[in-house]
Amino acid sequence: MVGKIPNFDGPEAAFHPGHIQKLHKADGASQAPAFFGVTRDGRRVFVKEDRRGTGMLEAEADGLRALQASNAIRVPGIYFSSREWLVMEVMDREPARDAFWMTLAEDLVKLHRHTGAIGWHRDNFIGRNPQYNSGCDSWADFFWEQRIQPQLKMLRAREIWTAAEEPRLVQLEHQVKRILAPVREAPSLLHGDLWSGNVLCGPDQTAVLIDPAVYFGHRETDLAMTELFGGFAPLFYQRYKELWPLAPGYAARRLVYNFYHKLNHANLYGSGYIWDVKKTLLDIGQVGEVQPPMAEKL
Repeated sequence: MVGKIPNFDGPEAAFHPGHIQKLHKADGASQAPAFFGVTRDGRRVFVKEDRRGTGMLEAEADGLRALQASNAIRVPGIYFSSREWLVMEVMDREPARDAFWMTLAEDLVKLHRHTGAIGWHRDNFIGRNPQYNSGCDSWADFFWEQRIQPQLKMLRAREIWTAAEEPRLVQLEHQVKRILAPVREAPSLLHGDLWSGNVLCGPDQTAVLIDPAVYFGHRETDLAMTELFGGFAPLFYQRYKELWPLAPGYAARRLVYNFYHKLNHANLYGSGYIWDVKKTLLDIGQVGEVQPPMAEKL
């Protein structure tokens, strides 16, 4: 049930949660309670609530604004945001056809063409867990220090590792950095949590992204995550690679990039993901010692 909402007057007053009516809970909202509602002048809105004030909604609003500013891909418009509330445009949907997958690939390439320094100006969230974004001298260092290592520390508390697996964990930093060391592309603006649940097909087959975890990094992290949880249509991958081919060694890098998300899911949801984490740890350790070189910029 939605919590008590304070009154508010100001330029965004029409969209403040205190002025929204007919609130009813949205299905499928897992990280923060979410509701559909109607403003006093009849406009439909989507409302998220964070009673604890964790900063999740501030981070989400920051990411949506960054994606919107890129002019590369559609995201919901923000009507009102604070630490406890996020009020957004309602995105109508329609069934995805081939045109949608082509548009999604083309728009994602446009997004990835926006480049910047590794990391982000603030930390944010991946699901409910913190995602750290302090810059590093190299992409390999960043992905180990800001992605894999914090998730491993959280998972340590579950005491899931056997004596046989401990040596693999000791070697993991070397293996991750070895696999990612050849990456030389300029860091791309990333959605950061690009699974199928965060991609919508809007009117006229428009591609719409929601729930970002943005930062600047290697574009293949977005592509790798699209292959988790069922993957996207083959036409999406075909079109993306036509516009911007991937360098040799992607399969090994995908293992590392998706290991981060598997660790995160194990930390969020527990035992159902532990087997996959352990399997991926073994697979990373079996990647060959010699990684193919990558072009400076594709």
